[in-house]
Amino acid sequence: MRGAYTDLNNLKAYANYVNPFTVYLDGLYFMADAMDGSDLERARKSFERVVGFDPGNDYVKQDLATVDNFDEWQTAGPDDLRHL
Repeated sequence: MRGAYTDLNNLKAYANYVNPFTVYLDGLYFMADAMDGSDLERARKSFERVVGFDPGNDYVKQDLATVDNFDEWQTAGPDDLRHL
């Protein structure tokens, strides 16, 4: 059994159960639909949490780098606001 699951020793658990996939989806949502800098910050924090769970995941690292490379968020003007 240990031979089949050798990577389990490298995983770090959170104090409370957290599903890394839902945290990743949270990051994707707030990155893709960011209305201001706080949304981008939330996306960055979510991606950082997922990288902490799986440091070898290059896809999440790319998404984190994408959020980190946004220079400066500019607030949308009244004509740019999104409506439901």
